[in-house]
Amino acid sequence: MEEEVLALAMELGGMEEGEAPGLSLSCRLAIGELTGLLKKGVAPEDCGETFQAAAAKLALADWMALWGTGKPKKFTAGDVTVEEGAGDPANLRRQALRQMAPYLTGTAFHFRGVRT
Repeated sequence: MEEEVLALAMELGGMEEGEAPGLSLSCRLAIGELTGLLKKGVAPEDCGETFQAAAAKLALADWMALWGTGKPKKFTAGDVTVEEGAGDPANLRRQALRQMAPYLTGTAFHFRGVRT
């Protein structure tokens, strides 16, 4: 499964072979992270391609946060500003966890009530 996740992460990042040192490790870690968040009795294989796609997004997000994208985040020329958004690591992470939500245990803070 790691090879498929790596291939997807490279495709999502628009990278060629050898352009992303450490991405393979990020893929292994992302697979482990998602596997650890799965509901009891749910295996990665039960999630179909959703698991691989989400793991690829998580891996790419972590890799980008560590290594950067190599592109400027914001560019201004006169009155025009172009800002990168779709490749934002935090955005990729949110997308991945949202995709996997039906298969995961709670991954966010939940406020249940207050005793009075």
